[in-house]
Amino acid sequence: MRTIEKNQTGTTLIEVMVSVLVLAIGLLGIAGLQANALKYQKTSSYRSEASQIAYDLSDRLRANSAGFANYIYSKTYAQAAADIPAPESSLPCALAVNCNPALIADFDKRDLRRNLNARLAGGALNIVQDMNTTTRALNVTLMWKEPGFSVADGSCPNGIAPAGVRCFTLRVSL
Repeated sequence: MRTIEKNQTGTTLIEVMVSVLVLAIGLLGIAGLQANALKYQKTSSYRSEASQIAYDLSDRLRANSAGFANYIYSKTYAQAAADIPAPESSLPCALAVNCNPALIADFDKRDLRRNLNARLAGGALNIVQDMNTTTRALNVTLMWKEPGFSVADGSCPNGIAPAGVRCFTLRVSL
């Protein structure tokens, strides 16, 4: 009796289906990574904007240190988000001789609130004096609504922001 030798040449349908399944799972994983990367990039962009606005305020505070007490703007998120001033063309006392630190501080606060609201969705501002130090210091908290974020942010000071609002706080010492 003769034995017939069988040499396999090629792949079976099952092997092809298994390799396609492994490839599909890998592609789904890569798509998930891409979606998360986009989400975290947006969060990073919001934090970068908040950081730039906070440092702009710190520069303004240092330039007008005589108006330190006039920068205090202690409001909750709901109060501050509803309080967006109309644009001004320039500093009200820019051409006057009697321009004082209080007027400059008031202009700076209005300008920063408008800027914050334009650059961050639902942007709001809270500035309070830091009473825990012997130096003159302000705690500046910027708040904004971030899409897809619905829990309370642990970096928000107690009671000023509801769930779904992100906060960035900067302490400015003069």
